[in-house]
Amino acid sequence: ALVVTLSLLGLDNGVLRYIAYYQGKGDKPRVKGAIVSALKICGPLSIFLALIVFSFSPQIAIGIFQNSKLAPVLRIFTLMIPFTAIGTIFLASFRAFQRVDYQVGLNEIAEKAARLLATLLLVYLGFGVIGAAYSYLLSAIVVFIIAFFLLEKKVFPVFRTKVRTNYYPKELLFYSIPLLLTSVLVFVIVWVDTLMLGYFRTAAEVGIYSAAHSTAALMFVLPTALISLFLPIITGLYSQKKHEKIKKIYKTVSRWIFFVNFPIFLLMAAFSKQI
Repeated sequence: ALVVTLSLLGLDNGVLRYIAYYQGKGDKPRVKGAIVSALKICGPLSIFLALIVFSFSPQIAIGIFQNSKLAPVLRIFTLMIPFTAIGTIFLASFRAFQRVDYQVGLNEIAEKAARLLATLLLVYLGFGVIGAAYSYLLSAIVVFIIAFFLLEKKVFPVFRTKVRTNYYPKELLFYSIPLLLTSVLVFVIVWVDTLMLGYFRTAAEVGIYSAAHSTAALMFVLPTALISLFLPIITGLYSQKKHEKIKKIYKTVSRWIFFVNFPIFLLMAAFSKQI
């Protein structure tokens, strides 16, 4: 997950901003340029970093987590890196075009459903933790393929269009790379607890903690969906200088997130033992 974040260079945020901004101005060449520029940078970089992690998996497993059994699992996860990184660019493009239905449908439903079904099947067949790891790889490939198809056929044809491409990779990188620092910081905040457990305690304790953490994280499903749509909408409004409308939407989204999430929080807190 950390390598995916690094290979993106913050370009998912850059694509989200520039597509929404130039879509609001009706500038299709620069819209296309944002997507193509991001793919040309992110694709080769993600493959290069995946190869490095794949090669040094035994050293990472033993040197950091003192567990050689992690090496083959880590190698399976490294195969995900290019699919996940490029898929993230596609998902950010859906958000920018305000097709949050595609973004949430793939990220929150299709990916998790594919992963769950593959995990159940592979674990049932006796593949254990290796089977669970392969289910992650399979779900990443499924999302990558479907996202590419939807972007090309339903949203904005990148490779089958006569719209010329207006490239601006330097501008895109100058905007995106500072946001990479934010993405890395978010990664550290989200994962430092699990990494510390993995370093100081046993793998079994990490498993218990991760199950509880993932269950509590279900509270983020609705806010993620709303925020996914919120950013491209206000970016488009900003390009049209409609500041009062931005303020109104901000208040509405904040209110919805609180009133929907607060009852879920109370249920989880009150019935944590049963859950």
